[in-house]
Amino acid sequence: MFSEIDWDKLARTGKDLKTEDEVFDRGTLHSLYKLMSDGNLDILDFPLSTGKEGNVFRGVAQDELVAVKIYRISTSTFKHIGKYLPTHGQGYKNHRQLIYAWARREYSHLAKLWDLGVRVPQPRAYLNNVVIMEYVGTKSRPAPLLHQVVLSDPVRVYRRLLRDMGIIYRKGHMVHADFSAYNVLIDRGVPRIIDVGQMASCDHPQAEEFLVRDIHNLAHYFNRYFPVDVENVLGVIRGDK
Repeated sequence: MFSEIDWDKLARTGKDLKTEDEVFDRGTLHSLYKLMSDGNLDILDFPLSTGKEGNVFRGVAQDELVAVKIYRISTSTFKHIGKYLPTHGQGYKNHRQLIYAWARREYSHLAKLWDLGVRVPQPRAYLNNVVIMEYVGTKSRPAPLLHQVVLSDPVRVYRRLLRDMGIIYRKGHMVHADFSAYNVLIDRGVPRIIDVGQMASCDHPQAEEFLVRDIHNLAHYFNRYFPVDVENVLGVIRGDK
């Protein structure tokens, strides 16, 4: 699909590529062209998912499938993100700068978690509002989200998520802050945590609130398989138990 677009011509003319969700504004086209010129992306294939704040596309980079997350540059989205930022969204000259900072956070958080051994997609590159990461799934279809599957071994998945949440908290000194069954991919039975742009430092004034909310969301999902003790989970993640 998008591999057939004349990216060179688009970059030179600055023409917008019109789509229903207006993902491809002029700045995004330039970013994609630069990523392609630098060898970080060869082909942009087709959409994998559409969200309120952006879309994820499948792509190809150096003969490997990748996921390309493009945050939408629009004043109608990202109204909630200030509370996750150290400056509460202040200090940015315009909305575009804020979105660029958010994409940079997504990339840096993925890199940090990957280095800590947390099961997240491996980050590959980023520029402005575009983040390129490991594609999770098969050639025929992307890995499903946790909320889309019936787990054959829910205890195993639950324990692996507890492990990763504990690493994020104790070694990364952060909380996910938006954990749910919609932010976990199931890759051949293994959970992979995604959407980490909003992750907050444990020093954040609302970190405890975010952590408790994450745990309640975890419990809400797994209670369909077995009872989950929220207080016990909190102790496990903190390392008290």
